[in-house]
Amino acid sequence: MLNNGEDKQAFLHWNEVSGGDELARAPYRPLIERLDELPKSRLRALDERLEATMREMGVTFDVSKDRPWGSRPWY
Repeated sequence: MLNNGEDKQAFLHWNEVSGGDELARAPYRPLIERLDELPKSRLRALDERLEATMREMGVTFDVSKDRPWGSRPWY
């Protein structure tokens, strides 16, 4: 449970992959290092394929349950 504004602000900016020092957390380092080795064109192609797959699967996220627009596409 959030008990003050600072806790809420920290939660809103949580990054699972990197910590406050902007370095990748240990479990993600091998993945980040591998992605850094790829040519930009290959990375772009992977991103486009991921977006297409998520669109085909209908993956969405709930912006806010109280908002009239409801779910939005992930990409």
